[in-house]
Amino acid sequence: MYSSYQSTIEKIIQWASQTPNVRAAIVIGSQIRAEYPGDQWSDLDLLLLVQDPPALIDCDEWLLRFGTPVCITQEVVTLEDLQLVWHVKRPLYDDLQAIDFSILPFSRLEDVLQVNRDIHACGYDIVYSDSRESLEEKVHKSIQGVTGPQLPRVTEAELHALISDLLYHIIWTFRKVKRHELWSAVHCINCYMKQHLLTLMEMYNAVASKNTNRVMYEGRLLESRMDPWILEQLQGCFAKYDSTDVITTLSNLYNLIFHLASGIANRQHYPFDHALFTSIKEMYDKLNTES
Repeated sequence: MYSSYQSTIEKIIQWASQTPNVRAAIVIGSQIRAEYPGDQWSDLDLLLLVQDPPALIDCDEWLLRFGTPVCITQEVVTLEDLQLVWHVKRPLYDDLQAIDFSILPFSRLEDVLQVNRDIHACGYDIVYSDSRESLEEKVHKSIQGVTGPQLPRVTEAELHALISDLLYHIIWTFRKVKRHELWSAVHCINCYMKQHLLTLMEMYNAVASKNTNRVMYEGRLLESRMDPWILEQLQGCFAKYDSTDVITTLSNLYNLIFHLASGIANRQHYPFDHALFTSIKEMYDKLNTES
């Protein structure tokens, strides 16, 4: 754990031990993770298991025990299959520390541990519990059998569908530029296409380098796993709010998609649809020359 958070943990332990509502406090995430550990720029992630979650969710005063909040944001995720609401309160303190408090009912301990088992398997520290041995046993049992992340399996059909979607949206986005719908064009590149491009890069990584770690969701630590040449190309694959830049970005995306797709197809011995890429390139060039 980074040194600046040590005193914060001590304050949390003291507060938890004096607050009957709190049954347990568990540090999770990068500050306790052995692989790719956190630093001074990482948040402190804390799982609070309490008797009465609304008492903490609906009140911010208790957050003053750990510093001076500048702003506080909240996230609520409803897990429909478990009928469980996962509530996270995130204060940002004036010393630049950020803490993610997941506030959950102690009565749903088994479900909470099951949902979070992959994260706990990366590392955890029970900093407070009113029944430590019992909780330690339950956490340990919940992570038994947890393996590292599985790199995405690349099937020919999935690869073709993903490539088709990305290439379709290259032309769709260019057409939006022609219609002077710049916001829609930039949004498509930087939001929609970004997610699909990430999937394609993870597919490439799965067959090219087979380099993985437990922290690879949503592009986390991509820079440590991806081919340096690909990372360099990404510099030109996010668009500014400028029509000329959007058009250039679409060309860069085309080139990167071609490289990734052909690399995957070659390594998996799949047929590669050169005709599709040729057609999209011809359409791009036509749009680029028409006024």
